[in-house]
Amino acid sequence: MRERAFGRRDLLRAAGATLLVPAFLRDAFASPQTLGPRLVIFMQALGTHQQTFWPDASGTSPILGPILDDASLRAKTILVKGITNESTGVGNEHDRGFHSLWTGVKPVGVPEDSFGGGPSIDQLLRRTLAPPVRFPTLNCGVLAADVAPKNGHRRSFSYIGAKQQLPTRVDPYRLYAMMFPERGNDSPEAAARRLALRQSVLDHAAHDLSSLSGRIGPRERQKLDAHTTALREYEARLSAAAQGGAVCARPAPPGGGIDLTSEDNVPLLTELMLDLVAVALQCNLTQIVTFQLGFCGNQWRYRWLGIDKDSHEEIAHVDSPDGSNVAAAAAVTKIGHWVAQNVAHFTRKLDAVPEVGGTALDNSLVIWANENSNGVHGMTNLPIVLLGRAGGRLTRSGVVDEGPQNHYQLNTSVLNLMGVAADGFGDRPDSGALRGI
Repeated sequence: MRERAFGRRDLLRAAGATLLVPAFLRDAFASPQTLGPRLVIFMQALGTHQQTFWPDASGTSPILGPILDDASLRAKTILVKGITNESTGVGNEHDRGFHSLWTGVKPVGVPEDSFGGGPSIDQLLRRTLAPPVRFPTLNCGVLAADVAPKNGHRRSFSYIGAKQQLPTRVDPYRLYAMMFPERGNDSPEAAARRLALRQSVLDHAAHDLSSLSGRIGPRERQKLDAHTTALREYEARLSAAAQGGAVCARPAPPGGGIDLTSEDNVPLLTELMLDLVAVALQCNLTQIVTFQLGFCGNQWRYRWLGIDKDSHEEIAHVDSPDGSNVAAAAAVTKIGHWVAQNVAHFTRKLDAVPEVGGTALDNSLVIWANENSNGVHGMTNLPIVLLGRAGGRLTRSGVVDEGPQNHYQLNTSVLNLMGVAADGFGDRPDSGALRGI
């Protein structure tokens, strides 16, 4: 007998009117067929080292190893070669790569201070799909840095309209408090007190959750356990970080917590933010996420990787396309490998949650992209990685090499995979979709 999909109405019926099941857990059982696939766009800066990014004849890649060496992730991963960002207009290649990749229109402003010229794809999807979740879109990331961005426009790639950026949320405590308020209190101060006392948002509903677990089937019970375990584990890590788990280059701000400006905290902040995004997606609190790892054209020194050089001027810009600068190539490869580790960790979190149709990753489209193709401002053959099954719309894996394609086609494919029929995108309304996926 075919198993029937378990939806939110079933959960409420099982819970009964007297149980205090947290709202986010009720929402977590909404049908993927009703909500549609989730979308996560993960944006990196400064390009990659092409020779160590794309898999060789044996299918291995020094950068992509954390993803491709995992059999489950490899089966749900597509690498698209040959995509060029064809945007023209004001700003250098960092700016155009950052602002135009996901808007599909020319940047506006002046050469030294350019902005996206229209809404980005996440906001277009929000308007078109109107996801019935508490936070239809979420723009967040990690922007801690020793060196401030060249201009303010490099702090976000999510746009409501021309020159209208959505701010990037960078504080995991504020984001946690916003998503998981206890009894209506969503202040970060209240969340900090709760974490300090090790009181989960689930504690006051523990008895009701135990009762609910006995009323539902094995698949639903497995998903309930996955959600509650994920949230409790996350709260424990956030609490530990607040009590000194982070090692800061500068003193922590008054009141404790993590120094959000210290570059040495980037690894911890990345883990905390990505894990919180994973929990939010699993619980259907949000449907569309844009995640920024560093400023556009950032200058992180990657001390946690043993590099300690300006990754913009001293590494990316001297990483010659032919790979002749061995030291720069090795550093860019190490950086890319670290990013891949975070992407793999994040997608495994989604792949561990059972849902109708497979897992949360099967019902998602995760994109890892970059503002440039290499460190010398290249815009051709961008490193584009697609993970997940987009609710069954993506069925293949491996490398797609169909010759030259462009970012307009990439965005058109994303729209189609998210259930929005489109023939083109941005300045190219007839660009067509990507070939080969």
